Amino acid sequence: MSDQQTRPLWRGEGAVRTGGAIAIPAVLADLGSEPAAVFAEAGVDLRLFDDPDNLIPFAALGRLLRVSVVRTGRSDFGLLVGQRGNLSSLGLVGYLAQHSPDVESALGNVVRYLHHHDRG
Repeated sequence: MSDQQTRPLWRGEGAVRTGGAIAIPAVLADLGSEPAAVFAEAGVDLRLFDDPDNLIPFAALGRLLRVSVVRTGRSDFGLLVGQRGNLSSLGLVGYLAQHSPDVESALGNVVRYLHHHDRG
């Protein structure tokens, strides 16, 4: 897959790094759903989740989460995905927070630089 295909630009539409949702395929599999089938139904390319720095439009991520909830029967699906996250889910922003000298600085850095992770 070319760089243009894995890192598309959605002009005028908010997008977010897949890092924060990177666990979706694993959670689907753990709950007995086939990730490829769920992603296809949602119209999302599963390969976007091969790299946490890839971008996905908010609308596409919303569709994927909605289909995931329906297919798994778990209304807490998003929570299950979020439980697997950590500071690395935020990429460089998380790294900066992790290496901040104190909690106040870490939170300030996340607020100041989150737009590098979340472009919506």
